[in-house]
Amino acid sequence: MKTLIFEGAGWVDADTSKATDVGNCRIRTRLRNNNGRVIYLEVLCCYFENQKMIPTWAKGLNYVSYIDAVFYTDSKWDSRRNVSKELQPLTDLHFEYNKANILKFVNEKLNCSFDDVVVYNNGEVWVFDTEEPLCDCSEGNYVPYQDIEIHRSRLEGIKPLHTNDWYAAYKISYNSLLQLPYVKRHFDRQSEWNQKPKEEDYKAYFRWDKNGIITDLELHAGVCMGVSAEDIKTIIDLIKKDNA
Repeated sequence: MKTLIFEGAGWVDADTSKATDVGNCRIRTRLRNNNGRVIYLEVLCCYFENQKMIPTWAKGLNYVSYIDAVFYTDSKWDSRRNVSKELQPLTDLHFEYNKANILKFVNEKLNCSFDDVVVYNNGEVWVFDTEEPLCDCSEGNYVPYQDIEIHRSRLEGIKPLHTNDWYAAYKISYNSLLQLPYVKRHFDRQSEWNQKPKEEDYKAYFRWDKNGIITDLELHAGVCMGVSAEDIKTIIDLIKKDNA
C-alpha cells in the first residue's frame, strides 16, 4: 500500500476545511514519483459564496481545487520557484476538492501510483522539517536527477549593460522577447490595455555562483519574470543576436 501523505497547512476549523473529506482547506506535500523525481505540491480549497463573483475556472464546481505550487525540489533552479516549467500547465486544472480527485490528479499528472491519501492536521508531519519526500512510490529503481548547469562563459563576447563579479545585465529586444511564449502572453495583455514599456527597459539579468554556474535569470519587460533553466540557452542565443 502506497500512501500519499499531506500536511494539513490551513485552519482546520475553517468552514472550507470541514466541508470536504480532505479535512483541511490547504494541504502540501513533497513526494517522489514513479521516475524518482521529487515534487512539492500545494493545493488550496476555494469556495465562492457570491455566485456573481465566481471566476470562469471555478464554474460548475462547488469546493474547487487550486494548485498554488507544483515544482521539482530535486532541481536547485526549480526549488527557488513556485512552479516548474514542465508542470506549469497543471496550474490551469481545477476539480472538485476531495481526496479521490486529489489522488487521481497526483497519479495521472505527476506520474505517481499511490493507493490512498492521508492528511495530517496535528503536527505529525511538517513538509519543511526535512528535504526528504513525505511519501514515495518509486520502488527505488530510478536515476537521480542531474541539474541543468550552464556556465557564464556562454555570455562571453556580449557586452553587458552593467556587471560585477556575480551579476550582469544585458539588452534584449522586443522582437526577441516575443519568441518566448510567456513573455508574448504578457505583451498581448499589455496591448489590450494600450501599454508597452520603452525599448530600453527590456533587459535580462543573470546571476551566477562562485564556480560561474548561472543560478538565476530574470527578464525585465514591464514586469520582472523569473525564467526556467530550460530557457537559459535560448535566451542567451537571442541576446547574442540582438548584440551582434
